[in-house]
Amino acid sequence: MKTSFRRLVTVTVLTGSALVPCQAAVRNHQTGSANSDSSQIRSFTRLLSGNGWETTIVLMDMGSSPVSFRQSFLDNDGLPAPFNVNLQTTNMNLTTSALQGVIAPYGTATFTLVDDGSALHEAWSLLTFDGAQNQLAGYAVVRHRASDGNLRFEATLPAGNLMDSSARMPFDNTQGFQTQLTVVNPASNLAAQVQLTYFNAAGQAILLDSLTLNPGQQTTLTLPNTYPDLADQTGTIAVLANINCLSVSGLRVNPATGAVTAVPVMDFTPSVTLQ
Repeated sequence: MKTSFRRLVTVTVLTGSALVPCQAAVRNHQTGSANSDSSQIRSFTRLLSGNGWETTIVLMDMGSSPVSFRQSFLDNDGLPAPFNVNLQTTNMNLTTSALQGVIAPYGTATFTLVDDGSALHEAWSLLTFDGAQNQLAGYAVVRHRASDGNLRFEATLPAGNLMDSSARMPFDNTQGFQTQLTVVNPASNLAAQVQLTYFNAAGQAILLDSLTLNPGQQTTLTLPNTYPDLADQTGTIAVLANINCLSVSGLRVNPATGAVTAVPVMDFTPSVTLQ
């Protein structure tokens, strides 16, 4: 006997947004999450919409109880960013800078920041939810369509945990590709000083730079454009921030063909030596 279950997903529109209170990072003793309250927080570091781009966000309740969530869309200055959003479950289209909803056990919620034919809009997002530890998971699919509307390429970016204040990311600017590094300061109360060290494939430091990101600020660096010395090179980027919450993501894009793929970001905290 086959039994069918109807998984309910309720989504409503919100206004406004909220960033994350953070702390100064203490190296060699950095533990725990970036937020101290009961809500769990994730980030989607890069959202793209317009000029042939769209982003689909998928949220998954991995537990046996319903989970409530709030998704806020933020401009690169941390202010609310309205998008044209399509809700997959109802095929409803709306314009909003925030959504909230309840996802049934083992259910999913899917919504797309659609390409409305306007100029490219780049933003980021904070996801907050209540539930068991890590009960809600998610990812974003950024995709680019050709002028005839046919799908060309897409890349999947997992939701981040805001713990990229000490991270590593590979780069590869060969064969016509360009690596793009996106960094977000999700803090509501602190500016972030971010040190970037670029190593070549032999592990030699070849370039040093630093960024100052105000609360809520997002920036994207296209490496061979920002740093001509990195053209036709491969290597690793070391990211180090002076606060305990940061979000980092990467894409590798070929402007000539439109090919795009995600670049992994690996958190790195030096081990503690006990005396």
